[in-house]
Amino acid sequence: MNKKLFIFILVIVSLFIVTCANQSAKLDSQKTPLLETTPLTIWWTRGFYPEEDEAIKQIVAQWEKKSGYPVELLFFNDNESLKITLLEAVTAEKPPDIVYNYELEFGISPRLAWEDKLADVSDVIEPVKSLYTETALASVYLNNNVAKKRSYYAVPIQQQTIHIHYWQDLLEKINLKKSDIPNEWDKFWQFWQNAQKTIRQKDKSEIYGIGLTMSAASVDNFYEFEQMLEVYDVNLLDKNGKLQVDKPEVRQGIITVLNWIT
Repeated sequence: MNKKLFIFILVIVSLFIVTCANQSAKLDSQKTPLLETTPLTIWWTRGFYPEEDEAIKQIVAQWEKKSGYPVELLFFNDNESLKITLLEAVTAEKPPDIVYNYELEFGISPRLAWEDKLADVSDVIEPVKSLYTETALASVYLNNNVAKKRSYYAVPIQQQTIHIHYWQDLLEKINLKKSDIPNEWDKFWQFWQNAQKTIRQKDKSEIYGIGLTMSAASVDNFYEFEQMLEVYDVNLLDKNGKLQVDKPEVRQGIITVLNWIT
């Protein structure tokens, strides 16, 4: 793992652990004192690489040693099993202190924030706010219907970006280069369709010029769909987060995007 990234995660997660421990102490002080033998529970979705899990283990071990408090760190092998277990735990009023999952932002975090079931972690975000992109901050600035306010109810520790990859050696096979790739939207995609025809004629191969994710089993599909909505300036929500798909111009924009994809 990149050292700079590890340090950043270390800072964020350490701050998050400290905050949760402090908030747990405040909440529990109304009932019973927080004992040093009471473990801080952390549920974490395993990373794509073993080094990701090892980094979290190191961070937790360092915090345990420094704070003197024990931590119960539980890894989940996939997103779905963690999400299901989390919702069951919330319903039973026995949630973990900290939870990390790649897909919580899709619906669970906003819902739990709305129901006032998440801790306000503004004091974690504020000291490192300048390190974040506006998009990352917006994704965790959620609405609390009980407190009637918006605030930070989650801490981003990663952000994904969408890239288009191509094989330069395959372009060279048909005497094309990077500078030949158009920057205009329609011409860009037509370029790859033309390249497919050319390379198939030359190599008699089954190489495809374009590969887009089309699956109900992966998040990549709607990531791409959202990107297409951006291209055609289609906003499903207004500035207040209200759905506006009933507007004729929005509906037509969705149809245009679907026609382009298919």
